[in-house]
Amino acid sequence: MQNLTQSFNYHYNVKVNLNYQFCYPKFGQNISFTFTGIFKKNLMRILLLLIIGCFLNSPAFGNEDNGMSYESIQWSVYSEIPFPDGDILQPGLAGTFAGLINNRIVIAGGANYPDMLPREGGKIKYYADVYFLSTDDPKDWTVLPKALPNNIAFGVSITLPDGLLIIGGSNEEGCQSNVMLLTIQGVNNEIKIIQWPSLPVALTNMTGTMVGNNIYIAGGQEGITNSRSTSHFFVIDSKNKNAGWKKLQSWPGSPRSFAVSASQNNGFDNCFYLFSGINCNPDSPVEFLYDGYEYNTRLNTWEKIDALPSPQFPVMGGTAFSSGASHILFVGG
Repeated sequence: MQNLTQSFNYHYNVKVNLNYQFCYPKFGQNISFTFTGIFKKNLMRILLLLIIGCFLNSPAFGNEDNGMSYESIQWSVYSEIPFPDGDILQPGLAGTFAGLINNRIVIAGGANYPDMLPREGGKIKYYADVYFLSTDDPKDWTVLPKALPNNIAFGVSITLPDGLLIIGGSNEEGCQSNVMLLTIQGVNNEIKIIQWPSLPVALTNMTGTMVGNNIYIAGGQEGITNSRSTSHFFVIDSKNKNAGWKKLQSWPGSPRSFAVSASQNNGFDNCFYLFSGINCNPDSPVEFLYDGYEYNTRLNTWEKIDALPSPQFPVMGGTAFSSGASHILFVGG
């Protein structure tokens, strides 16, 4: 289902050619999709969020070729996150929380290895900064240093009408169960944090998405070092958040971290879709997962997705979102 080719020049630029396919979730039908772009090494690029709007507001399909529809997008560098104070180079951020708040593209938290790579003995650093770029006048980024109540990365972010929901994650103190709504208000860009009910357990490296009014969280790990992947599956009603999180029946497959999820309609109901990831177990080698599952939110049932033409389809750590009425688009991983 995924054909991915990459060529890298580690000194100056990274040239990436990505060939993706749409997956029709229920029946395994595929539609080709291609991205091409050139990215400078070690610079944080804001590309995906700006292009998502194009997908969500335009037809998913273009020209016909051999019975398959496709549409090509030329990636380009639109903007760069500002350099941190005292740094000459923005090393980039991983595990950030991102979304839209009041016509602002928002990036919060995250982590990196500012001094040296992990394989060289580098130590991870977590952040509490918030960056945002107005979509009305997208010229300069605004930086709000240490605007979050604590450093945090590698959780789940959900865009809500009134702000960005930051769920779980990890920092220097380990995995977190905290859930908070980030809002940016007024001409002075005042940050306001509203606490939500905490997760039943502390989790990092999980996946999550919103289906209707419900927010679903799947998988993840309860620890950072030598931690097992889990089969946790939780839900909270965004319209009745004070009722808290509820544990649901897990999917009929392996525990997983770094999985990918998305919401889509299967032709009858709105469903939660879970794909790929890895199964971490300190007692055995890491297991790369290629399977996918559909959770019917009305029936409260899981169904394994039929085998696709290319079953070796790992998208761990990537991004997925619905496109049109019946497709899911995978990016990265």
